[in-house]
Amino acid sequence: MHACLVRHLTNKVESMESAMQSEKDIIQNLQDAGCSEKDIGSIMTCYRDGDQRKMERLIAACRKKQLERLHDSQVCIDRLDFLSYQLAKE
Repeated sequence: MHACLVRHLTNKVESMESAMQSEKDIIQNLQDAGCSEKDIGSIMTCYRDGDQRKMERLIAACRKKQLERLHDSQVCIDRLDFLSYQLAKE
């Protein structure tokens, strides 16, 4: 096999391995961030299709969901703090 072709194929395989690792890293990051499997699937489809804008919108939507969960948790904590305060006053 011609040395130039071998180099080209080697580079192509290395590039594919790098891309697969990047995809694994992205998926892991999305899972760690609490994104749903459905959202992860949609984001990864955009990633593979090169649709950066849509991917950014989907990630922003996941972020918004997490922020809403955070706010809901804060309300629960505030209620528990208020209950503790009320009970301590008695």
